[in-house]
Amino acid sequence: MSRCLKPEKGVMAIDALLTSAIEAAIVIQIRCLSFFRAMSSKFADIETRRVFGQMAGEMAEHLESFCSLYQGSDQELVAIVGRNSIYYDPYFCLLLNSEDNRETALHSLRTALKEEQDCIGLYSLCAETAREPDMQDVIVRILDETYKQSEVLLGEYSRLKDMNGSNWKSLHTNKRRKTRAGKSHHH
Repeated sequence: MSRCLKPEKGVMAIDALLTSAIEAAIVIQIRCLSFFRAMSSKFADIETRRVFGQMAGEMAEHLESFCSLYQGSDQELVAIVGRNSIYYDPYFCLLLNSEDNRETALHSLRTALKEEQDCIGLYSLCAETAREPDMQDVIVRILDETYKQSEVLLGEYSRLKDMNGSNWKSLHTNKRRKTRAGKSHHH
C-alpha cells in the first residue's frame, strides 16, 4: 500500500499551503507598511526618510496585490488586517520610540532588511506552489520587486554606515535650527 497522497489530496494540501502563505504575506505587508510609514517621518536625514517613504509606497502596492489574491471572505481579510498591527509588537514600538540618531536608523534598516529576506523566502514558496499563471505572475513580480527593495535598503544601510556620527548630528542640529526658526517667524 502506497503512503503517497492521492492526487486530489495533494492538490488540496498545496492550495491550503498557498492560502496560508498568502495570509502570511498579507500580515508581513501590513506590518512592513506601518513600520516604513512610521520610519519615513522619524529621521532628520532626508535620504533615509526618502528610502523609508519609497518602501512604504511599495509595501502598499504589494499589500493590495496580495489582498487581491486572497481567497477568503472580506470579513476574514479585515480580521487579518486588524489584528496584525506593529503597534502590538514591543520590538517595533521600541524602534518607533527610540531617538533620532544614526544607530537607530542603522538598526531600523537592519530590521527592514531582515523582513525583506523573510519575504523573499515566503514569496519564493508562494511562486513555487501557485498553480494559476496569473497568480504566479503577480507573486513573481512582487518577488522581483522585493529583491530590488533589499538592494535599496542595503545601499542606504551602507551609506549610513560610512557616514560618521558627527555628520548625522549636524543633520539633526540643522533640523532643530530650522524648526526653531520656523516657529519664530510665526509669532
